[in-house]
Amino acid sequence: MNSKERIDTVVSLEAPDRIPLAPLLDHFAATYSGFSNAEIMTDGNKRITAILKTMRELGPWDMTFLADTANANLLKIGVPIKILLPGKDLPDNKIHQFFETEFLTPEDYDFLERVGFLRFMWDLIGRKYPEWKG
Repeated sequence: MNSKERIDTVVSLEAPDRIPLAPLLDHFAATYSGFSNAEIMTDGNKRITAILKTMRELGPWDMTFLADTANANLLKIGVPIKILLPGKDLPDNKIHQFFETEFLTPEDYDFLERVGFLRFMWDLIGRKYPEWKG
């Protein structure tokens, strides 16, 4: 069974020849490839290079992610809470950290219902990242 067949089999809720392997290894790949965590979070080419190098040398596995979980801007959109970033708020080789505070206020629920999801997320991201408003 090849990787595509294996994943298709699992998605169909059938039994594959073995469990598919699909590691999310962005920060490991940075270290393995000689990049800092700060570099892979701000330079998409380095992020992809690190993932592909790691996959080629340590694979094979069935699928990989091109490390968009380590893209600082995508994280800010997907997880609208303050994020401490390597190279900015943390040393270059630390892993990003979520600075957990109150995510939603009781008033947010009424606002979400009134304006809809997209407008609500735009407002929420603007509150968490005022530098993006503008």
